[in-house]
Amino acid sequence: MKKVIRLTESELEDIIKRVISEQSNQPVGSVYREAADELLRKGPKPSGAGEKYCFTKEKLAQDIANTGYKNVEGGYSRILHKIKQGDTYSEFQNKTEVDLQEMNPFCKNLKNDFRVGDIIQYQTKGPHSR
Repeated sequence: MKKVIRLTESELEDIIKRVISEQSNQPVGSVYREAADELLRKGPKPSGAGEKYCFTKEKLAQDIANTGYKNVEGGYSRILHKIKQGDTYSEFQNKTEVDLQEMNPFCKNLKNDFRVGDIIQYQTKGPHSR
């Protein structure tokens, strides 16, 4: 027999937020942190006033754990890019199958505020390995 449970909208929102938080706070293995360190070490750095990474090191490591960072040929499939004058959100969104805003949560409203100098991450299309 099924049981009916009544929840308010705010109770349901709290449950959803807690589940999402628990999923995103899963420990990431050291191999993925090392891969994130390597990408950050080799990748572009914020250098001007107001420039920033649009993601955290932990977010980068979690994304690598979920989807990998190398393509099947051994090249990098997770790219760190410093936004340049003339770059557009749609140009980079077309290079990936993953939502660009989701990968770069520290840059709010990325679609409408693609700021020169900020560092974004994106996953190229195609088969990937870990």
